[in-house]
Amino acid sequence: MRIPHGPGGLGMIGGIFADVLAGLVFIICFIVVVGLLVVLVRFLLVATKAAEIYIAKNGPARPTVESTPAATSPTTTTTPAATRTRAPKAPPTT
Repeated sequence: MRIPHGPGGLGMIGGIFADVLAGLVFIICFIVVVGLLVVLVRFLLVATKAAEIYIAKNGPARPTVESTPAATSPTTTTTPAATRTRAPKAPPTT
């Protein structure tokens, strides 16, 4: 008794056709998976850079280290924040 080729006994041509079709489906699935991975990695890189920029702009102020001579007497010191002045904002124009 002879075993038929391909699914459901389609013969040799049917088996070759089924193999080619399975190969094409595999290639398409592979391309989709690689594309999704590329998009995911790109998203993660852009999001990481955006987070770094956000933290640099809106994060807590870094403490400044002031060097004071040890031999001087302790007097009142001014911090850079105390000496800063703000320019008044102009009202919005309509």
